[in-house]
Amino acid sequence: MQHSRTLLINLSVAVGAILLTLALIEAGLRIIQQPPNNDGVPSHVLCSPCPQLYVANPKDPEISSQGLRDREIAIPKPQGITRILVIGDSVAWGVNVHAKDTFPKQLEKLLGKGTEVINASVNGYTTYNQLHFYREELNQFEPDLVIVTFNLNDVADPSLHWNYTTESISEIPSAAIPNQGYHETHIIPILESRKSDSLLEQTRLGQEVTKTINVTNITDQSGSYTTVDGNRWPTYITGEDTISIEVLTNRTSPEWQWLENIFDELVKAVKSSGSDILILIVPVSYQLDPSYPFIPQQQLTDYCQERSINCLDLLPAFRNSASNDLYFNNLFGYTDIWHLTPDGHKLAAAELEDFLTVSRLPR
Repeated sequence: MQHSRTLLINLSVAVGAILLTLALIEAGLRIIQQPPNNDGVPSHVLCSPCPQLYVANPKDPEISSQGLRDREIAIPKPQGITRILVIGDSVAWGVNVHAKDTFPKQLEKLLGKGTEVINASVNGYTTYNQLHFYREELNQFEPDLVIVTFNLNDVADPSLHWNYTTESISEIPSAAIPNQGYHETHIIPILESRKSDSLLEQTRLGQEVTKTINVTNITDQSGSYTTVDGNRWPTYITGEDTISIEVLTNRTSPEWQWLENIFDELVKAVKSSGSDILILIVPVSYQLDPSYPFIPQQQLTDYCQERSINCLDLLPAFRNSASNDLYFNNLFGYTDIWHLTPDGHKLAAAELEDFLTVSRLPR
């Protein structure tokens, strides 16, 4: 009996470890899954009904009662305070980085007394969530400047990664889907396969996914690599499917048109509340190669110029950096091309300080 019980416990532990590994792999493709803390508190919760769909859980010790990875923020804003609000996803939130080392808090330190920089980013958010989070909650902080952190994977279909709340999001609004045709032909089959896969099959698929997102071993799927002048270049912007960075270099693509519409709405919302706005464009790590041919940042900065919007592209500074440690790259067994190390956050903060000084922002 004791032997059987031991075997059962060992089997349970093994199955649990497999499930945890799969969860980390899957969530890490788009964000790093923040597992429940030692008290079993989930890091995210649904806020239904709410247009931003889910929020950071205020019961998590990392999160304030206002749903921020920050201290409690005074409302209304105290007199004499300049307030900057940073919105974004896991990159700005600072996966695997202490809160004090994220670029919002490093920027606050650089700007000095009298300036607050609030980290209002939420893991897994796209520009869609950010728009609605600002409309619903964040405008009450009366920011003088809103920094919108844009990562190239923000145009990836969100259905595959919005699965780390305590309950699944049963109905994702069509407005949150960048490309409805791609969703139907590529994403729905993946979602359906998840429902039917056995644990053993999920383990096999998890291993294949790990290979797929490794820069050196990525599979030859459409959209993963593109050959230009005889050179093969990585073009994936998420590890969950094969969407290519090239959709952001074409202003007629559904993804670009979706993004432009969301940005237009976000700019309107921020300006209507009396705040300045700055779009911060964060590259993916493989773009640091000076010969890399796909630079959607140019199209994004063109958009900003057309709309008279402040825009800061971090790619030139990241390419010129003496540090080779700006991205984690290898984290939890997969190639992380998105998330910044403390050095990456430090450089982003320094570039922001310089830009704000030259641009005299906030006004």
